[in-house]
Amino acid sequence: MYIKTLYKNGEPLELTLDELEVFSTCPCCGAEVPQPDFWENVKNDPDFDPCTTQAYCDRCSSLSVAERHILTKCRSVKSEAEYIGEQLLCGEMTCDQVCQYLRELGEALSVAV
Repeated sequence: MYIKTLYKNGEPLELTLDELEVFSTCPCCGAEVPQPDFWENVKNDPDFDPCTTQAYCDRCSSLSVAERHILTKCRSVKSEAEYIGEQLLCGEMTCDQVCQYLRELGEALSVAV
């Protein structure tokens, strides 16, 4: 979860905590999700843990648990594939190594589903 710094005329605004807007990122698709009840949850629920709480966007929250799991895994594989591509571009991996890692990613995805 995070907040956005607000500025007026180039100067940061001083706000009380309960005036701050809190956002999180949907674990499935990465969309920004506003958390309008965040401060109420912190105040009223002693077990509320903002570090482990996941908030899904409207689109992903309508999916089944299995569909959300697959989307989350796809996002993870996409991120890993982009990292591997960067390693190839920087000369940190050879084409053979990249192919091997991509095969392993594909195998991991088929096992997870």
